Amino acid sequence: MAGWERVLFIMLLSSRRRAALLLGVAALVIALRLPAQGPLKAVELKGIFDSAARVSHQIDSLNRRFAGTQQRAESLVADYRKHNEEPCEYPQGHPEMCDNYDRERQDLNYRSQELQKEMKAIDTPRRELRGRFAALMTRLRTADYAAELGGQKDQLVACSNANGVAESAACLARLQRRTSRTPPG
Repeated sequence: MAGWERVLFIMLLSSRRRAALLLGVAALVIALRLPAQGPLKAVELKGIFDSAARVSHQIDSLNRRFAGTQQRAESLVADYRKHNEEPCEYPQGHPEMCDNYDRERQDLNYRSQELQKEMKAIDTPRRELRGRFAALMTRLRTADYAAELGGQKDQLVACSNANGVAESAACLARLQRRTSRTPPG
């Protein structure tokens, strides 16, 4: 086997790399099959505004839940630290004297596993929503704008480039309020 074939073979053995490679190929195939999008119109822009607001609200809600789990995680770390600072020692032949210590360790391990499950249950949809929000912002940055939207492109692109979901969503909401008061020019 040639050197490059060996490298390719090793890459394909790694399940993470294989999944990433397949995902990349699938995205490329989909992108090649999609027709070019026409100019962004006011109706579509309103849909993007609404979607961005909804997704941002969902992300905020998940962030608040995640913050609560982080506080419990910090408490758990403190409990682990306290547990480990006071190890149990017993006389030879009497391990039962450390049963409470062992139960405490098992409880800490159980709490840790449950907290990890909870964090994953929050973080997985949060990542998906961030991806959806990023796709909306990419649409704003890369779109051609219909004449009816006038000179809004620079403002929309600035909002889409804002730092983070909350800041972008707030910028879009301000822009939407401003543009809903003034007729398109």
